[in-house]
Amino acid sequence: YTWDKTNTANLSFTAYVKKSNITLLRDNLASAPVVPDPVTPVSLTSSTYTVDQTDAPISKIAAGTTIETLTPAFQNGSVAIYNGDSPVTTGILTTGMTVKIYDGSGNYVTDYKIAITGDVNGDSAISGTDIVQINRSILKKVTLSGAYFASADTNGDGKITGTDIVIINRYLLKKSSI
Repeated sequence: YTWDKTNTANLSFTAYVKKSNITLLRDNLASAPVVPDPVTPVSLTSSTYTVDQTDAPISKIAAGTTIETLTPAFQNGSVAIYNGDSPVTTGILTTGMTVKIYDGSGNYVTDYKIAITGDVNGDSAISGTDIVQINRSILKKVTLSGAYFASADTNGDGKITGTDIVIINRYLLKKSSI
C-alpha cells in the first residue's frame, strides 16, 4: 500500500490476507483478542504560523526565527527540524529546511518545507540578494516554487510581483516590518 501524505483525512486502513497464508500459533485464548486503539490522525497546527496541509510549506515565519521558538509553537504531534538529511536542534531557521512530524508514538507521519518570509535564497537573512531573486522570477529568468515561492510572496497574495520587492526594500530601509 502506498500512502498519499496529502490524504490525512483518514489514517485507518484495512488489509486482507489469504487464509492459507496464516499460521495458527495458539487456539486456546483465555480472553478476547486485544484490539488496538484506532490511529488518531496527526495534523500540524499553530496559532502563529500558516500550515497548509496540502503539501505546501509552512509559511509566515519571520526572518531570525529560531528552531527553539518554532518547535513549541505546534500542537498535535512532535516535530523535528532538518537541514537536508541532518537534524538541527538549535539556530536560525532558513527557507528550505524541513519540519518532520511524528505522532504520539514517535512514528514518522509527514514533513513540510519551511518558508521564511523574504528569505528567497535560503541564507536565513533578508537582503538585496533576495530582491535579485524575486526580480529574476518576475523576468522569468528563474522559476521559484514551493518554499522559495512562498518566501518571495511577501504580501501573501499568491503572486510574485514588484510589490514583494517594495516590501523587502521598505524592510531593508527599516521603514516597515515584514
